[in-house]
Amino acid sequence: MSFLFTEQPLIQEFTLNNPNSVFNLTTFLSQTALADPLVDAIIFYDVKEGSVAYSNSVSGLLSDVSENELTDSLNQTLMAFQSRPTRLFHHQMINDSYILALTLVTYDASGMLSEMMVVHLNEDVLSSLFTGAQSDFEIVIINEDNIVIADSAQQWLGQVFPSSLNYDHPLQISTNSQFVLHQFAGQQSLLAYAKLEDYNLVFFHVTPYDVIESTIVNVNRVIIGLFMVFVFINLLVSYVLSQRFYAPIQSMVHQFVKQDYENAKDEFELIASALVDLNQSQQASTLKALFSSSNIDSSLDFSFISFPIRVVVVLMGEVKVAQEGWVIMHEDVHASLMNEHDLNRLDEYESKSIGISDPCLSIEGIRAAYRTALAAAQYADTLSDQHVVYYSDIRQSDYLTPKTVLMNQVMNYLSQYAFSASFSFDACADACGFSLGYIRQVFKETQGTAINDF
Repeated sequence: MSFLFTEQPLIQEFTLNNPNSVFNLTTFLSQTALADPLVDAIIFYDVKEGSVAYSNSVSGLLSDVSENELTDSLNQTLMAFQSRPTRLFHHQMINDSYILALTLVTYDASGMLSEMMVVHLNEDVLSSLFTGAQSDFEIVIINEDNIVIADSAQQWLGQVFPSSLNYDHPLQISTNSQFVLHQFAGQQSLLAYAKLEDYNLVFFHVTPYDVIESTIVNVNRVIIGLFMVFVFINLLVSYVLSQRFYAPIQSMVHQFVKQDYENAKDEFELIASALVDLNQSQQASTLKALFSSSNIDSSLDFSFISFPIRVVVVLMGEVKVAQEGWVIMHEDVHASLMNEHDLNRLDEYESKSIGISDPCLSIEGIRAAYRTALAAAQYADTLSDQHVVYYSDIRQSDYLTPKTVLMNQVMNYLSQYAFSASFSFDACADACGFSLGYIRQVFKETQGTAINDF
């Protein structure tokens, strides 16, 4: 509007008293007002000449304005403006509607009013621009006379601002705090405000306290819900991690359940016995892996083995449970590692066939030592006068030719696993330590039939 007032050529032409300028300016102002629903009327007033050009989007153009309410409004505006030179907005009642008058003026060289343009803004339309009437908050604009000139709820227009906020003049509200808690229309509310001192207006954002309280409660419920979800996820993750972390402890607890520790004198001896059993179980698993696998897992603990060592194999017959320190390799085959001074323990197995390997000096040689001890035990099983056989004593015998030893291993493996669902010839070859092609060749040569047909 300021640009229109200062730059529009038709307004400049009107000030030069062109005979056609009144009609042209009146038409232009009418079209401008009709193009904007917020603008109710535009009045241009030449103070020196006393001439008026105006537009009214409601009533249309009038040829005689002397008795029109717009003329009375114009005179009120002129008087108000002369008494308060800085005033740009003021509140009026025209045609039973609340009007916000925006006044723009120019001065001549002597400082007297020269031209004035008054724009009437419809306060009902202005109020509707903020928000709907059913919103939880309310937007209110008041002028310097403490009169509501715009209201999103459209119920306080033209009335005194309905708040208990104490002040002598709206523009004197403290700028130190932009939020105050006061009564608004008889209800405790939060008033957030902003001042436009150049236009003598104050904007208020009014929110009932119970709305704020309800919002906080709902937010707290959401926070509590999210917190409970977080706690549940944390408990779930902690449970999963604890299951992995405490697996060794759970294994020891299982040992307590499976073993009989009634002879323990106290709880310390009981725990010590359980730990010994757990340690022996771990050592047995390590030995079985060394005896049967060509791939040695670097994560296995070999610290309990001291070299030189011998592998001892005992054919237990119908005995299904291994004695302390023995590893069950098959249903009737038990194996163990022994130092030279431990070999006297074999006396208690005098009725069993026992094979003893040559001394072994490294982890890598344990698997081969197991195979030779197994062959010696199988050879001892064929003798009637000797039940303990050292592999070194029969290395050159006819029974222990390389092919015979291999066939004993293959036949033993087949007797144990041939009818298992997981059986494969590749696994058999790996267990015996030879290629599958070589095993097929030796089997055909010694048994007279192919291994698959067998």
